[in-house]
Amino acid sequence: MTRVNYTVCMRLVTTKSYKLAVYEKGDPHAALCAIVLPGRLESKDYTHITSHVDTLAGLGFHAIAFDPPGSWESPGDIDTYTVTNYLGAVNELVAHYGNKPTVLVGHSLGGSIAALAAASNLHVIAYVALMSLVSGPSTSDDPAWKSEGKITFSRDLPPGDHHTATQKKYDLPYSFFEDALTYDTKRALHSCHKPKLFVLGKHDSQNAASYPAEEYARIAEPKRLIEIDSPHSYRYHKTIIDEVNAHIKEFVLSLPPKENRTPARG
Repeated sequence: MTRVNYTVCMRLVTTKSYKLAVYEKGDPHAALCAIVLPGRLESKDYTHITSHVDTLAGLGFHAIAFDPPGSWESPGDIDTYTVTNYLGAVNELVAHYGNKPTVLVGHSLGGSIAALAAASNLHVIAYVALMSLVSGPSTSDDPAWKSEGKITFSRDLPPGDHHTATQKKYDLPYSFFEDALTYDTKRALHSCHKPKLFVLGKHDSQNAASYPAEEYARIAEPKRLIEIDSPHSYRYHKTIIDEVNAHIKEFVLSLPPKENRTPARG
């Protein structure tokens, strides 16, 4: 892989259906692409996301992170922030960048989106799911969320490496949960035979026991699971970000040569 670093500032990319704010690094003419997927209502500019992009660019990928439709710097109302549009944006970005062999790296919800995309997109050759649920991208069905029609989420401002006094607030509609229920992440995990790496946090109270032994056994090979000494929001800890980057690097470099060249069927 050619290790040439090109930095591209935040810009809007127009795909077939979306305008997406992206953070890019690496050679746009590289043979391989990598897309890093933020967790629920996380920013592409959070320090763990940009660090993963930078790591992948250093390995010769044209690496991209983006704000899903309706969040942060990507245009759209919060109603457009859905699993359907997040997944659609991933697939359209893969096409926008030339349908190159693509590796996906996703945190939390982003890991579930990566699994769904890998199972259906021939150009996705492998993926990494960080602190993600085996049960899928939906949040637990909060009765108050349903009765009020929305739930408020507060997020730190970028770079997100510490708690900020000022918070970005999103009133996420209940339709997000209803849309998420239409996707079967377990089926994607069970049927997709592309290389996959799962990284879990020993102190992840948000996604405790994310991959129970009986569920992990049903996930299609090839697969690898690593548990690290980490909470769910590891972006607050540079040493953990570095550890995750090391696992991503090891996984990417372990891919068979054919995975670096040819799109593989699910």
